[in-house]
Amino acid sequence: LGSTVVEVFTEPGDRGRARGVRLDGGQVVNADCVVLATEAPTTRRLLADLDRQSARALDLVPRGVTTLVYALTRPLYSGRTIILNGARGPSVGVRIDLVCQESNLLPRAEALPDVLLATSVDGPEGASDPDDLAGAMEAMISRWSPRFPWRSHARLAEVVRHEDAQFAVPPGVRDDLPGPATAQENVLLAGDQTMHPSIEGAVASGERAAALASAVVARQGGMGPMTP
Repeated sequence: LGSTVVEVFTEPGDRGRARGVRLDGGQVVNADCVVLATEAPTTRRLLADLDRQSARALDLVPRGVTTLVYALTRPLYSGRTIILNGARGPSVGVRIDLVCQESNLLPRAEALPDVLLATSVDGPEGASDPDDLAGAMEAMISRWSPRFPWRSHARLAEVVRHEDAQFAVPPGVRDDLPGPATAQENVLLAGDQTMHPSIEGAVASGERAAALASAVVARQGGMGPMTP
């Protein structure tokens, strides 16, 4: 924890099987199975000497994600609610892709504020300015819930930026994505870059990789830890 993996290593004469990972501090962690569940650029770097074909398949165009984290003194909505953007015409300019109120998903302590997440995925032109996103969020709430006093009850607490959160999906790109297996029998891949760029893709890929990892370890007769 809190360390960076710099290499997935193999021992001489042990073809087709990794022995573990090496950390940036020089420490070695041995493992029966290694699952790479990192962003596409990191996975590509770690695979460069192990499986060039899979590494090349991860040469994807990145799409960053910016999330505005709001603390609310009262919830924007309650109960099971579906929010649809009914604006007419194509989406242009600054765009909010997803609005999620955490208290509708997780139990909330009474002393804590409601938390609202507003997420925007980069377009081809790049990331939107956080101030522009905040303005777009306020304008959108004024359309969705015109009686909600947004400025009085919403405070922008944090802006979270992830440069490689997703990847661009032009037609046909998913046809060439790598699967969970690699040229190394016990090196597996997980992450949405092996399925499709979404939370669903990430979770489903993890489940798929875990099932395959269990089979690999059982086949090898190993009982050691699996290293993410």
